[in-house]
Amino acid sequence: MTKRERFNATYKGTIVNVKFSDTAEKGYSYKCHLDDIPDLKCGDLVLVPVGNNFKVAKVIAIGDEAIIQDNLDVEYKWVIWKVNLTHYKKLVLDEKTTWENFPDEDI
Repeated sequence: MTKRERFNATYKGTIVNVKFSDTAEKGYSYKCHLDDIPDLKCGDLVLVPVGNNFKVAKVIAIGDEAIIQDNLDVEYKWVIWKVNLTHYKKLVLDEKTTWENFPDEDI
């Protein structure tokens, strides 16, 4: 048994399917440890490696934990992290509220 075969036989994780836009027809699969991102759900945005760069993608499906077997044709890459939009949404709301409450008069 080769090193790759031994590794594949013992490695457990979850395959997460993502799309890079709502109009994209094709989804892509990445591997993930749900222990690292326990609240991950469909519709969440995640950061994933693509070539030598990173992209944000939307989760469209989350598989059950299973043995992930990379094969010669496919080498799954890792989901890096879930994108947290809480701070961004607060900034947008604060800006809108400040603008709405800002005096209309010219100085």
